[in-house]
Amino acid sequence: IAKVYPDKVARFRTLNIERLEAQLKACHCSFTFTKIKPSLLALALLALEIEDQHDVDLWYSVFQVKAGDLVCVRELVAKCLAEYASTKCLKPNGQRLRWMISGRTARQLKHSYYKIAHLPTIPEYAC
Repeated sequence: IAKVYPDKVARFRTLNIERLEAQLKACHCSFTFTKIKPSLLALALLALEIEDQHDVDLWYSVFQVKAGDLVCVRELVAKCLAEYASTKCLKPNGQRLRWMISGRTARQLKHSYYKIAHLPTIPEYAC
């Protein structure tokens, strides 16, 4: 990539990895994205970030991604990030990022918790 687009590849290095990671965590904990491949979710986040920099042609040419492949996921990601951005946070809020489980799973976990024999705590100096 660097040999073909040396001046434009430098723009990829300016992507804020911490921001992208926070956005990925926020989306990943949303129930909407439970059925979407993580790689597609990450690509959608990158596509949105690169589109913000107005470098869409480079995105599609370098990564050889069809525009139609990411449209649906990109829209879902944009909606999720808009909702998350409304809290004025840069990092995911631990109170909002919780695993969503069904009532049946919760009931199964609740009963299995009491069946587990609790193990004694291992002192740190023992290791």
